Amino acid sequence: MAYDGVSTTLCGDYDDLRDYVRFREIELIGEEIKRHNVPGDIAEAGVDYGDCSWVINAVFPDRTMYLYDTFQGFDQRDVQVETQNNYTSKSFYDSCNSFKRDSFKTPEDQINFVKSRLRHPEKAIFRKGYFPETAAGEQDKTFAFVSLDMDLYQPIKSGIEFFYPKLSRGGYIMVHDYNNKEFHGIRDAVAECEAVLGPLCKVPLPDQGGTVIIMKP
Repeated sequence: MAYDGVSTTLCGDYDDLRDYVRFREIELIGEEIKRHNVPGDIAEAGVDYGDCSWVINAVFPDRTMYLYDTFQGFDQRDVQVETQNNYTSKSFYDSCNSFKRDSFKTPEDQINFVKSRLRHPEKAIFRKGYFPETAAGEQDKTFAFVSLDMDLYQPIKSGIEFFYPKLSRGGYIMVHDYNNKEFHGIRDAVAECEAVLGPLCKVPLPDQGGTVIIMKP
């Protein structure tokens, strides 16, 4: 049976459907959050070119959206943790250049590019720098939906530790690359958070990156 929600419009606008499952899931989660009046803002940590940002922004047009990224690639503090624990291979960093985007002269250029893609840019607040330091202003916020796509062990662990206590009941956190064979530290990050927070309600997705959804009952 065809889904007749916002997905038909969004997917029609997107010219690369490799992440169709994840983006479609965001739309369905959005419908659940609206249906149950789950309160809170929206956040994405790990923005890059904004492929996921514009989907989230379109699904939640009336909510403030916080976008966290260094906009300068991976922080070397996190890379050091990765290499020390063999979470990712050296060849990965060589091939992706740690997500430093040569197509932008400055981090502000990258931010402006992402902003230009958003349907509701007035709802977006960009936080440039090292997470979670850049989230200090959101200590007292509540969140309904969070996307964590920072790839590495320490940022993902910090993301869950920061956002899960602030997540409204009925809210969702999507952790990208949980089942990705390239990023071995993310499963450890989630497991270590569960050791402190207790068992998390997790549902895996068969999307490109192996996302896991965490829902707060």
